[in-house]
Amino acid sequence: MKTLHKLATSVCALSLVAACSKEPSAEPMSEAQKKDQQMQRVTIVSDAQPGQTIPAFNTYSFVDKVNVVIDDPRIDTKQVQQEVRDAIALVMQAKGYSYEPKSENADLVMGFLFSLESGLADADLTRLFGMSAGVVGIGSEGRYEKATLVLGVMSPNTEQLLWKSMVQGFADFEKPKQDKTGRADAVVGKMLENLPQAGQ
Repeated sequence: MKTLHKLATSVCALSLVAACSKEPSAEPMSEAQKKDQQMQRVTIVSDAQPGQTIPAFNTYSFVDKVNVVIDDPRIDTKQVQQEVRDAIALVMQAKGYSYEPKSENADLVMGFLFSLESGLADADLTRLFGMSAGVVGIGSEGRYEKATLVLGVMSPNTEQLLWKSMVQGFADFEKPKQDKTGRADAVVGKMLENLPQAGQ
C-alpha cells in the first residue's frame, strides 16, 4: 500500500448532503470566502499522486455499478449520484477531458461511493479501500452524521482501480438545501485538483 497523501484542506461541510453549522457573519461573504468556508474540518486522503498511477488519457465515462450511493431514508440517492457526477464532469471538462457515453469506448471510468457512517463504518471502508480519513464522529442528537465520499479512476472494464481518494466530513440534516449549493463542486474539485490535464 502506497503512503497516504493527506491534504490539509479547509472544508466546513462535506459537500453532497451538507456539513457543519455556519457561523453568522456581520458582512456578506464573497464567493471565494464562501468556498473557503465550505472547505473546513474535512480530511482528504489519497493512495498516490494521480499522475504516478494513471496513464495519459483523454476520455472518461460513468458506470452505474461503480457510481454507488448507499441507501439512507434521509437522502435522495439518485440526486446525490447526479450531483457527484456533475461535480466530476466539471473538473474533467476544465482539464480538457471529453465525456464518452459508452464506457467500453472510454479510456477510463470515474467511479465513486458515498455513504453515511450508519451505512458503511470506517472498518468497512478500510477493508474495501485500504484507507481511512480518520475523522471522528460526533454526538449531535441526529443533526449531524459522519459521511464519506470515495472517488476512483478505473480501467474501462472497471476491474482495476488505478487511483483513489477519500474525503470525510459531516452531513447536516437541518441545513437548508439552498445553503448546500456548490459544496459537491468544491469538495470534488479539491479531491481531483492534482489529476493531470488530458493527454498528460
